[in-house]
Amino acid sequence: MKIERKFSLLVIGVMLVVTGAIYFFLHEIEVRATVPDLRTTPFGRLAVGIPQLFGPANTRDRSGWHIATFQSPKIGTFELATAPASSSGFRSSAIRYFSMGRFPEHTSIYRANGSFWFAKNMTGNTPGILVIRTRGQGRAFTYFFNHDNTAYWLSFYTGRSLKTYASLFFRVVLSLKVDGQNLLGPAFQSELSSVCRDSYFVFCQPILFFLLLPLSIALVAIWFSSIVNRKMGRLPNLEQMNALQPFYTEENASVLLKVTGKTQIVSLALTANSSGIQLYQFRKLYIELPRNKINQWEMSEGNGWFGGPYLQVKAPAAELVRAKQRFVRFTGTMTVRIYTGHPEMLRQYLL
Repeated sequence: MKIERKFSLLVIGVMLVVTGAIYFFLHEIEVRATVPDLRTTPFGRLAVGIPQLFGPANTRDRSGWHIATFQSPKIGTFELATAPASSSGFRSSAIRYFSMGRFPEHTSIYRANGSFWFAKNMTGNTPGILVIRTRGQGRAFTYFFNHDNTAYWLSFYTGRSLKTYASLFFRVVLSLKVDGQNLLGPAFQSELSSVCRDSYFVFCQPILFFLLLPLSIALVAIWFSSIVNRKMGRLPNLEQMNALQPFYTEENASVLLKVTGKTQIVSLALTANSSGIQLYQFRKLYIELPRNKINQWEMSEGNGWFGGPYLQVKAPAAELVRAKQRFVRFTGTMTVRIYTGHPEMLRQYLL
């Protein structure tokens, strides 16, 4: 197996381990956020369920609003606020509070005050608007509505963007009751269930997103690298091959190139003829190991723990490298290690 394939499998294995670790970490967050019990809390003329893990209410009055705040250090903050309904109308108030250009007919994604916002017009039996705002890595969820000449503001602030936290907020919203009966009906619940999908899962991200993202990036990088390596390790064209008259050829040979402070493992095309061994990169001569100089250099065979059997030559880089060095310059003593299943055969071509 080529060393590049072994390395790719190693990277995939590491990424799977990392993905598993991320899953257990996020799962623990999910368990903490999915609180089974809600306690009934007065909310103006309504009642709402607040998770048991949140502390007692801290109340205050500000700008005509009566505000109650409930905090959980590990999850976030719920805020309940009530005020007399504005005479300018519900939609005008929402436009002002949420920095909108206009009130959305269905959904809207926009940028204002340095944040991205998602707004959805909730048209159930109790019309309102649900807004999600980005706050760094976290999110601010708000459900704003009018009922019985009172404006209601239900917010949840959290430092996480996981869908689990959005689900917790939705669960609290659905717990709203008036006179012991559910305030919001099945139509509202249906609209609420599509919020994350309507926002393209940007504002409330499923746990699967965090599991697949690093693995997908690694797989794309490996796929791209394999394409480059295949092109890099192609043999010269037919005209060049006729001039070389090789005894042995190998495409995509794994070669380690090392000088002080720099190490590369690259895929090169290998040819061996009466003059020695030539290594080609993108069908251009890159490194040459001539037979008439091999006695002046150090040559050895070995078996790498990762790459398998190899033939190794140590010599001045200036005498080995034939291509113009643009991005990676090799100076001083250079090690050329060719991983091959036939190191003794390649050695014979140099003697």
